[in-house]
Amino acid sequence: LPRQKLDGVALRLGSGLDRHVARRRIDFTRSAARISPERLDARLSLARGTLGQLSKSLPTSYERFIGTAGRALAHASSRFKPATIERSIAGNRERVGAITSQIDRAVHRRLERSSADMTRLQQLLQSLSYKNVLARGYALVRDDNGNPVRSGAKLAVGKALQIEFGDQSRRDVVVAGGGADRRKPKSASDEDQGSFL
Repeated sequence: LPRQKLDGVALRLGSGLDRHVARRRIDFTRSAARISPERLDARLSLARGTLGQLSKSLPTSYERFIGTAGRALAHASSRFKPATIERSIAGNRERVGAITSQIDRAVHRRLERSSADMTRLQQLLQSLSYKNVLARGYALVRDDNGNPVRSGAKLAVGKALQIEFGDQSRRDVVVAGGGADRRKPKSASDEDQGSFL
């Protein structure tokens, strides 16, 4: 069975090649008819006539091109005269000066606004500072770790405290019990120790 299939394919291939060759021969015959000597002579004559017309119009076209290019060059060269360049530089200098002045004024206004904003923020910060409270006669009590003491009920006897007043002076005290005044021994570096509570 495979042998029969192969023979069938070979037969179909041969007939296909014959039909392809026949079609190509017909196409070639038609192409040969289109490129006959008479047709070639006609096309050459037409091309020769077109070339003759172009050769006649070439000098005129060249002169027009030269004239147009000469006028364009003259116009361009007129813009590069020293007087023209100086006027252009002067105008550009004036524009640059005006732009620079505008930038300077804008930067100045921005700096003024930033300074005013900074002043307002500083005032707000000062108004929120605890030192303003101390300046009104209050005192800030901290423990030996520097943390604010918010209540005296839980303070142990002998607890070391530090009191800060509105004039930024500080006193170190020790919590005493039963009304006794138990002072910490004074050291050479700490002369402002007292008692509290």
